[in-house]
Amino acid sequence: MRNVDVVVLGAGVAGLLVAGAFAQSRRVLVLEKANRIPATKYWLTDHSSVAANPHLAEAVDSTYDSIDFIAHDDASYRCHGSYYLWDTNRLLSMLRRRIETAGGTIECGKTFYSYSTDSAGVMLRANDERIRARLVVDCMGVGSPIIHAEDAIRIEGYYLLYGASFPRTAELSPVAFHNLMLSDHPAYVEAFPTADDRLHIILISAVRELKASSSLSADFNFICTKSPYARYIESAASHQRRFLGGIVPVGRMRRRALDRVVFFGEAGQANPAASATALTKMLLGYRSFTAAMNTCLDSDALRRKDLEAAAAPLVDPFNAAVQRSLFRAMLHWRSRHFRRVIEELNRLRNDAFANDMIFATIAGRSLLPYARQLLHAGAFTLLRTLAAGLLPFNRTGT
Repeated sequence: MRNVDVVVLGAGVAGLLVAGAFAQSRRVLVLEKANRIPATKYWLTDHSSVAANPHLAEAVDSTYDSIDFIAHDDASYRCHGSYYLWDTNRLLSMLRRRIETAGGTIECGKTFYSYSTDSAGVMLRANDERIRARLVVDCMGVGSPIIHAEDAIRIEGYYLLYGASFPRTAELSPVAFHNLMLSDHPAYVEAFPTADDRLHIILISAVRELKASSSLSADFNFICTKSPYARYIESAASHQRRFLGGIVPVGRMRRRALDRVVFFGEAGQANPAASATALTKMLLGYRSFTAAMNTCLDSDALRRKDLEAAAAPLVDPFNAAVQRSLFRAMLHWRSRHFRRVIEELNRLRNDAFANDMIFATIAGRSLLPYARQLLHAGAFTLLRTLAAGLLPFNRTGT
């Protein structure tokens, strides 16, 4: 039986970020159930996340100064800002190297399935092995058996992401949200060109429940073969297609920690968040998170109340409530509702507000000026989303 200080469950970006920080002073083991480190997502962040991590700057693939929001009838809003597309494989490689250089271990093909705690630590069961640790950091996201078994999160729904990366044949402006196909429950195209002439393109759908359905894959196939996006994709390069996708839970954390177990990532401190918000928040907060956990380890303060007090959420209560409100609205939007949002954004003409909504960074001092501008512009859909953050029942929890 092995003994380590910290076991990190999940070798995605969240898990590797915190494992690299822990490995500088602790014995760290990362367990990943897949046979290789998963690289099925790409990430778009703001400038602050890059500035806070200059040692990772080489993993940035592309920078954009605008992203487009497009309705089904081609009405559009171009939002200006500083946007950074990360090269996922390069980022994961850099994070892995940092862990291993510091003496940490990453083991793939190891399925965690159970654990128990006592006064001395945690006993984890993975495959046919038992591992003893002082602290477990759960970065498995929606697939975590701990989160569901311990009722740690009240999930309101999910963002489903389904797509691929293709060789690109022509230049394309970055697309953040495009409701290409008229629908009573629209999905949204996201398309980002890369520095090596590829196109990352996915469909995003907000759903209340996970259930088997082929509509997303069928719609994606149409988009890539017959829609206007097909002209940007090299048709004879199906063998060079790389799958992209995932499931991002949206909800309210009931517990940020348990005895000797703490959550981090899209289903943890960064929840609720879309993919852009999640990595930005994780890159800005993983150091303070691991520093707080190291303090708990040093003082052996590893009960639930100690870890919860130390593991501050990465999204503040107001912005978390706004993100949940936006998700709830998307569950009910028809194409005409998203078209209305495009109209409101064009009347408002405030890129700072749009970027604060994207990255969940609305500051208290900006709230009243934003509300006045939205009211003056008649942007009532956006105003309702913003106002939801002020409701007390929306701001409880994280």
